[in-house]
Amino acid sequence: IAAAALAHASDTTATIRGLYADVLFHVTPGAAPSTRAAAHLRTLETNMEKFLNSLGGEKQTTASTFSVGDAVRARMRGVDELFDATVERVAPDGRLDVVFLDGDREFGLEPSDVRRKKKPAKAAASKGMGGMGGGATKKRKKK
Repeated sequence: IAAAALAHASDTTATIRGLYADVLFHVTPGAAPSTRAAAHLRTLETNMEKFLNSLGGEKQTTASTFSVGDAVRARMRGVDELFDATVERVAPDGRLDVVFLDGDREFGLEPSDVRRKKKPAKAAASKGMGGMGGGATKKRKKK
């Protein structure tokens, strides 16, 4: 266990140094300030999962009704209103990371703070031309 803990501490230290450098010196090409830390935080979480799994015991997983890429309405912390968002990550414990349409993110949301977005009703595509789409109609000549 001591060797696993030492390896984990080394990985964690390297990731935190990378995060610190990226936040201060913007070393990740093309990353926006709002997204810069996300990759580093995912690495920290992955390292922690590996370390905890190396200690044995059961892995905590919860089945989620959400998947990455789902269109949802999510609550921002401290705000009662729901906003359009996309599920960016589903954690093993069922919590969700979402990205809102304006680029803001929330991490670790409880599933109870997220609602699946209702799909819009399909437009009546069967108008004109027997449902062939396009809704073409015959032109009539004026007399």
